[in-house]
Amino acid sequence: MKLMIVISLIFILACSPKSNKNEQINVTGDSEIDSLREEICQLKQLIVELSKENQRLNNRLSISETDFESSKMDAHNMTLATKIKASPIDYVEKEIRLQGLFSKLSTHNLDEVIGPEFKATDFLQFAFVAEDNYSNYFIMFHRCFMKKSKGEILYDLRTRDQITIYGMVISDFSNNPWIEIYKVEKGW
Repeated sequence: MKLMIVISLIFILACSPKSNKNEQINVTGDSEIDSLREEICQLKQLIVELSKENQRLNNRLSISETDFESSKMDAHNMTLATKIKASPIDYVEKEIRLQGLFSKLSTHNLDEVIGPEFKATDFLQFAFVAEDNYSNYFIMFHRCFMKKSKGEILYDLRTRDQITIYGMVISDFSNNPWIEIYKVEKGW
């Protein structure tokens, strides 16, 4: 802010008409001062143009962010997926809603001896992929569990079907989110 005030004062002084004090300077000094005034005025015009360009780009950026936030895979959900994967302990016992792609049904962690207990007789396990739009990485959630009584929709899903999941992170065992899913909706 102080820099802008100093620059403004320099421009005002440099672009203002010559005062009587300047007339006392010799001819060589006057031409140098005039040259410097002209350069300063050109710099001032350049700064004004750059400020306008900056404002225009900021306006375009805010429009782009608005469009992005209103998209079906919004920035909040993708950031949430990244945060859950990076630090699942922060989300244990918290309700979540994520959007992404169905991957496949699995049995890998059912009837696990170590870790959270999800019995194969009661639960289905599936993998889910979320995309982080900021880093262009895909985030795989391998430990998604849904009660068989509510999981009939999972049998109808194909790989890469768009889904929205609702559930709760039950555990962060082995630094992975173990998510109990309450509801799966097809589409976003």
